[in-house]
Amino acid sequence: MAVAEEGCLFLPGAHRPLARPDFAVCRGLDHNGHTVVVRGTGTLARCLQHATDHLNGIVVEDHLSPGERSEPRRQHATVAADVPATWPT
Repeated sequence: MAVAEEGCLFLPGAHRPLARPDFAVCRGLDHNGHTVVVRGTGTLARCLQHATDHLNGIVVEDHLSPGERSEPRRQHATVAADVPATWPT
């Protein structure tokens, strides 16, 4: 497991330490139906897990305890005025 600050484009300005495995393997199909396997460590592993979470309806806040969930919202609120209304497009 590796602990690192993690945020999300859906909540700009918010970030929390989050533990994730330091290795990930994603399997899927390309546009022709051929199998694709992507392996990653470090930051790539974190990105693969983060994106896979979104595909499964999970957001970073879902990994936090109920008491920790207010902090990302507070962090976002401090920068929200600087985020364009069209973010993310």
